[in-house]
Amino acid sequence: MALIGELIERYGYAIYGGNTHLIADSNEDWIVWEFAGGRRLWVAERLGPNEVRVLYPGYIEEVPPDFRDHPDFMGAENLIGFAVE
Repeated sequence: MALIGELIERYGYAIYGGNTHLIADSNEDWIVWEFAGGRRLWVAERLGPNEVRVLYPGYIEEVPPDFRDHPDFMGAENLIGFAVE
């Protein structure tokens, strides 16, 4: 999951309205949400073992302000600052 974030931060991501993906292997499932607008914004949430999420349209309902310290979230360093701005 971290590799996707590194690629977005390095190369950016641009599309008309952003995009979401479900990334899964035999150990864990993540939703990653890339935002449009050229600001290299992204956030990811790890799903719980009994959690199901429909991804059309994809969403992450609530991102904790300290998400970078939370084991079930990853995201762009500037995500919260951009939201506040």
